[in-house]
Amino acid sequence: GAYYADREMDNVSGSLYPAGLFHPLYGFIPGPVPDYTTSTLSDEDTALYWQSSYTIESGLTLTGGLRYQNSDRSINRSNSSNSVNSSDDWDDVLPKLGASYSLSETDTLYASVAKGFQSGGFNFYGGSPESAQYDSAESWNYELGWSSSWNDGRVHTRVAAFYSDFENYQVYRLNPMNPTEAYMVNAEEATSYGVELEAEAQASETITLSAAVGLVNAEFDSYTDNVLRGVLGPMAAGYEFGGNDINFVPEYTANLAAHIQLPWNLSMQWEVQGIGTYWLDEANTAEQDAYALVNGRISYMRDNWELFAYWRNLTDEGYSNNALDLRYTDYSNPAAPRPAGMILHIPGWPRTFGVGLSASF
Repeated sequence: GAYYADREMDNVSGSLYPAGLFHPLYGFIPGPVPDYTTSTLSDEDTALYWQSSYTIESGLTLTGGLRYQNSDRSINRSNSSNSVNSSDDWDDVLPKLGASYSLSETDTLYASVAKGFQSGGFNFYGGSPESAQYDSAESWNYELGWSSSWNDGRVHTRVAAFYSDFENYQVYRLNPMNPTEAYMVNAEEATSYGVELEAEAQASETITLSAAVGLVNAEFDSYTDNVLRGVLGPMAAGYEFGGNDINFVPEYTANLAAHIQLPWNLSMQWEVQGIGTYWLDEANTAEQDAYALVNGRISYMRDNWELFAYWRNLTDEGYSNNALDLRYTDYSNPAAPRPAGMILHIPGWPRTFGVGLSASF
């Protein structure tokens, strides 16, 4: 197969600075002074891919795949103090190998290894060359699992273990020097591993139940934020994050769901999501406690049209999507307590309701 995508994104951000007779920069200028940053990012992606499987009579199936991807990125950004005009491209060859073995008509063992790739790119924000560009990320991903069906195929279960080894892992973070900005930066090395368990049961002709649990450990093996190192110089020892847990990766996830088929082409789904404790920053100073979200959806289908209504976070659970530790840091001794300042939290979505219309062709 083949894949092609072309995208262009425009962004304008900035502030109005008050002016006046005694303003150190804008004195004698009547009215507020605007300082805007305008940016245009252009992305172009092309890929060629192939995958095929071969089944041996003994019940062994071998799968092989190969993907070539090329990504072109460019940025044109300017403001009152500087400008960045740059372009770059990244490409990679991504192999995949897999095998599955049928122990019986209901039980299958499988294993796979695959290479992953995320293109590099440019940030909307950040005036320095260090913060403008980030590199592509690569990973090797390994999985071993067992799937089974029970009760005449009405119950399906799966258990799997996985391990991933990352190079130039991409981290999206807020800028401590300006909390209104965010940028992408690379962590040199990272690893993650864990297990997943899933089950689905046809409880009746109209009700399907499902459950899933995932346990994961994810860690930065080597990570220096070179954007902040470039700003702070030798003091940037406080931005060595090797050995810390990867932020935004919960220690566990859980899901319970029920899908109910109703008369008159109606259906309803209820879902409870459980999210374990996770860190909101690479320094592992701002922590989000475990929480649960109740979501749901009701839909009406007719031919290839669907009209639906949904609700998310029905109990209006409070949680944070991101955070930035703004407490005072002694960069000569980063491990010292930081009593002054605050931790800035960006809240997650509150209770939300919506409607939608979709069509498939």
